[in-house]
Amino acid sequence: MMEQSANYNTEHRPRRGREPFTPYQDNEVSMMGMVKQCFQKYVQFSGRGRRSEYWYFRLFHLMIGLPLYLMISIMGSVHQSSEWAVLPFVIYVLFQLVMFLPGLAALSRRLHDTGKSGWYFLLILIPIIGAIILLIFLASDSQEGPNKWGPNPKGVGNREFDPEAFAHSLD
Repeated sequence: MMEQSANYNTEHRPRRGREPFTPYQDNEVSMMGMVKQCFQKYVQFSGRGRRSEYWYFRLFHLMIGLPLYLMISIMGSVHQSSEWAVLPFVIYVLFQLVMFLPGLAALSRRLHDTGKSGWYFLLILIPIIGAIILLIFLASDSQEGPNKWGPNPKGVGNREFDPEAFAHSLD
């Protein structure tokens, strides 16, 4: 395999209030690393996000949310009074509220990575077809090289990426 050498400078310098571009390191591509990264960028709707970042975050959401939902269902059916299901229900609602903004930001960054606007998430409002189209976009591979939302987070095709020129193109 050919080793890719990058011509861009990754030293830390301010870029109009944004963090400098640094490509992912191999050791950061773990489920908890990606979930942590989504929570750190919980309201960052700009930039690009890898498939693994988005899908690991969704998997984490499912792994925590599904047991909470099942606990509410079981407690509600076993105990006919709803007072037994109040605490798990409150925990479930709080969990969903905490996950809403990071999930929306991760979805937006994922769509940016495929070359689509973050507003494409509104496709979900179209019954059945919209969900299928959105799923295809979210499962698609990254757009090679930099696009108008930034450099490829995989580092593929970023040789010509110049952070200074990119910052000026946003003006």
